[in-house]
Amino acid sequence: MRCPKQRFAAALCAVALFLPAPLCARPNPITDDIVRAAVDAYGKVNDYTATLFRIERVGGKPRKEERIGLKFRKPDSIYMKWETSPNPGLLNQGTEVIYPAGKGRDKMTAHLGGLINLVTPTITVSPTDRLVMENNRHPVTHTGIGYILDLFVRQRDRAVADKDFLQVYHGTVEIMGRKTHKVEYIMPGKAKGYYCYRAEVYFDGEHKLPIRIVVYDWSDEEVERYSFRDLKVNVGLTEDDFNPRSRAYNF
Repeated sequence: MRCPKQRFAAALCAVALFLPAPLCARPNPITDDIVRAAVDAYGKVNDYTATLFRIERVGGKPRKEERIGLKFRKPDSIYMKWETSPNPGLLNQGTEVIYPAGKGRDKMTAHLGGLINLVTPTITVSPTDRLVMENNRHPVTHTGIGYILDLFVRQRDRAVADKDFLQVYHGTVEIMGRKTHKVEYIMPGKAKGYYCYRAEVYFDGEHKLPIRIVVYDWSDEEVERYSFRDLKVNVGLTEDDFNPRSRAYNF
């Protein structure tokens, strides 16, 4: 018969088998190289165009996928046109939004689509205006590959420093007709202030940039999915591409 100390030790071992193992930020040369290549590639980007497919959960409710034409020029000039928008709110089909970068330019101009255009064709407001943010998780200034990549890298670097982080390379995956490297990241606990619990990032095999990111909250529910289709970099966008008075637009 075992003594009390032996029985206690055996019980501790049994409990340990069922405790979740801590995340581990072991060096992963594959994922490290993929992220480093993405940062280097974006550093060489001056501008780009793409079709943005966006799905967000707002106020706990999932919204339907939106298709948005996107133009971006560094540092942060943005043009967006909602090609399809099956959700309620101001940003419906036909809406155009411009946020031109530059000194003293801190507002976005929106040409609204749908019937509301007959009443209020154009508005100029702050990107964080309550009406604009009502059905969106992010302001227009958070749009684009650069913002997503910067946020992701900062969160990743912090998690690696915390040594409580899991990164998984899932190999090559084809999405939107492109071969990508799928990398999954699982962050430390919610109490540490991380943006999300889990993220899946798809890095394009040719131009190295992330063309899809899927974000999960602390209940492991999808809350954001951003996909950049038909991405074309360094196309030579000009000031006119971000001018509401341009004849190419309907402002």
